[in-house]
Amino acid sequence: MQATNVKNVNRQWPLYSVTRITNEDLVNGEAVALTGLPGNAVVVSGEITVQTAWDSETSAELNVGDSATADRYVAGVDLTTTGRTALTLTGFQTQAPGDILGALAEVGDAATVGEALLIVGYVVEGRGGEVQY
Repeated sequence: MQATNVKNVNRQWPLYSVTRITNEDLVNGEAVALTGLPGNAVVVSGEITVQTAWDSETSAELNVGDSATADRYVAGVDLTTTGRTALTLTGFQTQAPGDILGALAEVGDAATVGEALLIVGYVVEGRGGEVQY
């Protein structure tokens, strides 16, 4: 049997989604669409940076995932402290277009301030913007 050549000559730049999230965008215990991914996408980089800490009475944590796994990309980001949290990169590939969801878990009185930036970098299997032989 002769070997099959599976060389892929297509090259692509990663695509990035940048979403600003405020305390007014999230509802305690509910999943909210933050951004979308096309089918065949793989997240290759990303982070959540809390720029203005939530002033929740006790605590405020954010899970970021999708409709199948609520914390696929990151679990328990402390929104009451400024700083950067990297997304968890698992190599998961979307089968169909879908949303990246954020779910807030807040204890005590709701925050009156808070702002974070979600950056998601991804590539799409089968996409090519350039060719390299």
